Amino acid sequence: MKILVLCPHFAPDTAPTGTVMTGIVDGLRTRGHEIHIVTSLPWYRHHQVVQGWTGRLVRTELTDWGSITRVHPFPSGDKRNLFRRAVGFIGFTLLAGLAAVRPGGWFRKVDAVFAMSPPLTLGLTGWLIAKVRRGRFVFNIQDVFPDAAIQTGAITNAQVIRIASALERLSYRRADVVTVLSEDLAENVLAKLATGSPTSTDVVVIPNFVDTEKLAPTDGDRYRAEFDLGIGPLVMYAGNLGYSQSLDLMIRLAEQRPDITVVVNGDGAMRETIVAATARVPNLRYIGYQPAERLAEVLSAADIHVVPLRTGLGSLVSGFVVIKAILQNIHGWLFGNKKLLNEIVFKKNSFFNYGSMVLFTANILYAFIPFNAKLLFYSSLFLFVSITLIGWILILRNYQKYILHNVFYFILYLCALEIAPFLIIASIFNT
Repeated sequence: MKILVLCPHFAPDTAPTGTVMTGIVDGLRTRGHEIHIVTSLPWYRHHQVVQGWTGRLVRTELTDWGSITRVHPFPSGDKRNLFRRAVGFIGFTLLAGLAAVRPGGWFRKVDAVFAMSPPLTLGLTGWLIAKVRRGRFVFNIQDVFPDAAIQTGAITNAQVIRIASALERLSYRRADVVTVLSEDLAENVLAKLATGSPTSTDVVVIPNFVDTEKLAPTDGDRYRAEFDLGIGPLVMYAGNLGYSQSLDLMIRLAEQRPDITVVVNGDGAMRETIVAATARVPNLRYIGYQPAERLAEVLSAADIHVVPLRTGLGSLVSGFVVIKAILQNIHGWLFGNKKLLNEIVFKKNSFFNYGSMVLFTANILYAFIPFNAKLLFYSSLFLFVSITLIGWILILRNYQKYILHNVFYFILYLCALEIAPFLIIASIFNT
C-alpha cells in the first residue's frame, strides 16, 4: 500500500508521540509498504527548532521506502501557553497540508492517510488530503483534546471550548477509522459520535507498544545515585507531562506518604506544576527528560510505576447529558411545542445552577476553613434542594395551564429525565 502519514513529530525528534510514530512506520515499511511522512522539523526538546535544522521552512528527504517531508512547527517557546501553542499548531497544520499533496507524486492517489492528534488541527487536514488523494482516512488519537485541558482548567474560555469541541467532533465524523489507546477513550469518542447524525466511522482500540528487547530490566542504582534518590521505596511516573496525565495524584501521594520517594521523570506542559510542588513537598522529586537509551535504567530504578492516565474522559455524566438532550427533543415533539419546552428547561437549569453555586461555595469553605464537614454537607444539600424545588414551584405556577393540558407527558419527563437518572447514578456509586 501507499500510505501518507501526517504527524507532529518523527525521529530524530524526541517527543513520545514521535517515538510511537517512528515505531509504527518502521513496522509498516518492513512489511513492504510505501510510506511518505509529513512531519515537523525537530523541535520538541527545547521548544525551538534544533540547531542544524534551521534556515528553511520545508526540508525533504528521500528514502528507500518513501520520503520524509519536514515543515516548520512554529514553536511557541512555552508549553503551558495554549493560545500560542494553538497558533503554532495552526501554522504547522497549514504548511503540512500544503506539503502533503506532493509526496509520492503531485496529487497522486494513496491508499490511506494516517494522521495523529494532537494537534487536533491535523484531523480536518488529514480528511481533506485523503479526499484530494482519494484514500481512506485514519485518525490516531494519542491525547483527547480539548477534554483533558478543560478538566485541568487549562482552557476556561467558553467560546474556545465550543470551537475546539466542534472541531474535535467534526474530525471524528470525517474519519473512516478513529484509533484510540484504551476502552475508556473509545467510549469517549463513541459518545461524541452519537450526538449527531448517523456516521460510518469505526472506533478501534490499539494500545501503544513497547520494545521488550530494548526495555529489559537492568541495574538502576546508577540512576538513583546520580539524582540522590537513596535506597528506600521509590514510586515513579516516567513519560509525557501532559494534560491527560493525572499528575496531581503523584503530588498527593508524596504529601500523604513522606516515608517514600516519589519521582516524576519527563517533560511537557505540566512540568512547571510539578517543579512548583517539589518546593513544598520534600519527598517529591522532578527529574527532567532522559535520553531514550537510558530508559531501561530509569525504569529499573523504581519499585513501583504509576500510569496516571486521567479517567472520566468517557464518563457516565457526559453520556447522561447526551442522552438527556436527545430525550428532551423527543418530549418536545410529543408535547407539540418544542419552543415552550425549551423555555421550561432553561428556567429549570437556571435554578439548578443557582443551587450548584451553593454546593461550590460549600466546597471552597470545606477546603480552606475548618468547618464541621457533616453540618456543612447537609446544610448545603438542604439549600441546593430548596432552591431546586423553588424553581420547580415557579415553573408549575407560571406554566400551569400548559402542564395540566399535557400532564401525562410532563410526569413522564420528570420520572425519565429528572428523577430516574439521579437514582441510577446513586445506585452505581453505592455499589
